[in-house]
Amino acid sequence: MHLPIPVFLSVKPTVSYRFIYHILLSMGHFTNELELVSHRTIRDAFVYAGLISNGLGMEASVDVLLRKYILEQLAFLPVGTRGFDHYCVVACNLIRNVLINNTLPVTELPPVLYTSLKAYTSDEVETHICQSREHIINAIETEVTSNLPANCVPSKDQLLNATKQQPVSWNTHLL
Repeated sequence: MHLPIPVFLSVKPTVSYRFIYHILLSMGHFTNELELVSHRTIRDAFVYAGLISNGLGMEASVDVLLRKYILEQLAFLPVGTRGFDHYCVVACNLIRNVLINNTLPVTELPPVLYTSLKAYTSDEVETHICQSREHIINAIETEVTSNLPANCVPSKDQLLNATKQQPVSWNTHLL
């Protein structure tokens, strides 16, 4: 008979609610998930799962849990040293807030808010790029065309419609 092999997703501490639940499931000892999540507070669930103890003191229990998480899970995440440092700090702050202050801070935007914010900022950035491009083309038109014959410089419309895939070809050696 083959035993199942657990495969952990790369749950990062930046997604607070998922990370806390992941710590409970992956590091705790329990009979079933319902018993694990049926406690009044998250701290009680951590005590039930055997991840912290009431006897050591909360600070010492949190330190032991953080050390265990860093050595058993974070060390194997595919991140560089900056990512590792960032996740250590975020995990420490999150676990301390959850277990000592009994609060669950949210460190990322909810997906719906992120999508609407990205759409709004994308439109704003696109508008800014178009305006900047038009200002540059106006400056070219004012400065360069006044000093050269009209057929040496592309028209304003040609420059506005130019892209990387369809560039405007013109002889810059005349400039």
